[in-house]
Amino acid sequence: MRVRTFCTENVQFKFSATLTFIFMRKVTNITKTSPLETYYNTTGIKYAIFPNPTSDIINLEGDSIKESTFSIVNIAGFVVKKGIITSKQIHIVTLTSGMYILTIGNEKSIKSTKFIKN
Repeated sequence: MRVRTFCTENVQFKFSATLTFIFMRKVTNITKTSPLETYYNTTGIKYAIFPNPTSDIINLEGDSIKESTFSIVNIAGFVVKKGIITSKQIHIVTLTSGMYILTIGNEKSIKSTKFIKN
């Protein structure tokens, strides 16, 4: 599915009744590539995570992720971890087992990826 929008106002996207993401920035392109990955403004941030599922560390692979912000949201829609990426790893030992959504963004774009914590 490909949706294109041109607007300069704040944009709110609701993905489901229980999980809501609000992005307060200009969005120019939205591309849904698979059930596991969603790209916003596809000319910007691109990354991959591994391993998935994981138990303690998410490894990040990508060129434009350094000093980007990240948030991890649980299936109930609560932000369980957030911060700034300083290395190519995010430690998730303290999270309980389950499915989560990792969102990484910078001033140019946002990308969300689902992952499973064992």
